[in-house]
Amino acid sequence: MKSYPFYFYTGILLIVFMQICLLLDVRIATIWATPTLWTGLILLTDGILAKTNRSLIQNRALPRLALISVLCWWMFEWFNIFFSNWHYQGLLQTLHIRYFGYIWAFATIFPGVLLVYGIILTIMPKILYKQFHLTSSFLVASFLIGLFFLFIPIIPFSMYYVNRAADPDLFIWLQWSANTFYSEFTAGFIWLGFIFILEPLNYLLNRPSLYAELVLGKYTKIVSLLVAGLLCGYLWEFWNWWAATKWIYTVPIFPQIKLFEMPILGYIGFATFAWEIYAITAFVYPKTITILEREH
Repeated sequence: MKSYPFYFYTGILLIVFMQICLLLDVRIATIWATPTLWTGLILLTDGILAKTNRSLIQNRALPRLALISVLCWWMFEWFNIFFSNWHYQGLLQTLHIRYFGYIWAFATIFPGVLLVYGIILTIMPKILYKQFHLTSSFLVASFLIGLFFLFIPIIPFSMYYVNRAADPDLFIWLQWSANTFYSEFTAGFIWLGFIFILEPLNYLLNRPSLYAELVLGKYTKIVSLLVAGLLCGYLWEFWNWWAATKWIYTVPIFPQIKLFEMPILGYIGFATFAWEIYAITAFVYPKTITILEREH
């Protein structure tokens, strides 16, 4: 029987070490809690998948996926300027070290979710249900809806500065929204927008696609991603709760009902975020998905 690679045990040690530091409140270490714990999780899960030849490390897919993760999360940070649903506290004052921390932490997001997905896919029973008939009109509508969803959070923010337009009355029909507070309710559109945009393209380009799974009546991958998103969301928030450097939320919908720092409704976003990660990765770097979904 194939043994675990050495880095599998390194991942366990990193998680155990940092969890002890969190319990003992060793601040010099816990400012690095998020990237350290998620690096440990990546090494652990990849080591498990290595036994079935689905390792991103051994198939040399992890560095490129990590780069995609950094670039995409910086894009989501840009969107957060508009809806302002999270911000960081306990950041290091030295800027170049802080940026090192950003890059390290952002690089773990896509690999962490997709590797957990790979594990869950291994144990998830096959889920077959009604086949979904996709028409060209549906694919076009999906793409346009996705574009609209990504634009929605920008509208209230832009209307706040409508006086900078050539003629503010050009947008008089939108001036009711000229309050940045409205943007705080629009984050959900960002966690759906790229799914609607990219899934039609992945389907038409014959890349890994959740729409293709719906056509076949196969729901195993869709459900596995949902579970992976929720599990990763729980781990993010559980470990973030203890960390010295952490994020906190300003979600305006039932903000007082929380599990750790996250308002409870926010966990829905983790499920759709996993679908979004899948769609983005399948479009930009489908080799990753092919490795994780390889027959085992």
